[in-house]
Amino acid sequence: MNTLSKHAKILTLIEEAEPLLLAEIEKRATAVDSERSLLFMRSRLNELERMIRTRTVIKDERYKGSMGRLVVDTWPLNHPLGSKITAIEYEFYRLPDSPLK
Repeated sequence: MNTLSKHAKILTLIEEAEPLLLAEIEKRATAVDSERSLLFMRSRLNELERMIRTRTVIKDERYKGSMGRLVVDTWPLNHPLGSKITAIEYEFYRLPDSPLK
């Protein structure tokens, strides 16, 4: 699979995750995680999407696995949003970095 196909795959996963994530944020007290964690994930997904769309992929190792760890450590097993988030993060960190301009 070439890089552009991988970009398209990640963007599709982000688009599919967005409404599920917003629904969880709106639940507040009964959400699958804290509002703070969910807002972090939303911000991070927006950042990943921006990097892919502008073709400026820079992988910050400080965030590698951060969303996945939250999902795996605290969410119910096989949660549909959790599956998408871990897939997005996995695929993103497999992308090559964009060359510096």
